[in-house]
Formats: sequence, C-alpha cells, structure tokens
Amino acid sequence: GRRLVSPRSVATPTDSEVAVALGGDEGAFAAIVGRHRRELHVHCYRMLGSYHEAEDTVQETFLRAWRRRDRFTRGALVRAWL
Repeated sequence: GRRLVSPRSVATPTDSEVAVALGGDEGAFAAIVGRHRRELHVHCYRMLGSYHEAEDTVQETFLRAWRRRDRFTRGALVRAWL
C-alpha cells in the first residue's frame, strides 16, 4: 500500500532558519515550506480528487504563504500555518 507522510517525519526548522526565510530569502523559505509539499499535496488531492488540481493548489498555497510571510507568528508551526 501507499505510505503517507507523517507530520512527525518532517523536520522542524530552527528559529534562525525561520528568521532567514521570513526575512526574504526565497531559497530558505522554499526549503522550509517544501518540507511540507508531499503532505499538503496528499491533503489537497483527497479534497479535490485531481492530481493536477492538487498540484495547482499547493503552488497557490506556497505563493500566498510567501506573499504573507509577515503574518507568520514566530514560534508557530509552519505546517499549521500553511
């Protein structure tokens, strides 16, 4: 059977990694949110029933997260914020 990604298997970024990412470093931001790509894609696929629509939704989620990174509360879980 298919193995789904457990939320606990995704490494939690350090405070300094989050600070760099929120400061505008696109690469650092992509690395942090990218850790959640598969889990988010599976979630979207379950809701939408389409691989391609799920992929579009994941991309839109990451774009919105980038644009609204100033709303991220320090100490919050990136997974929950996404």
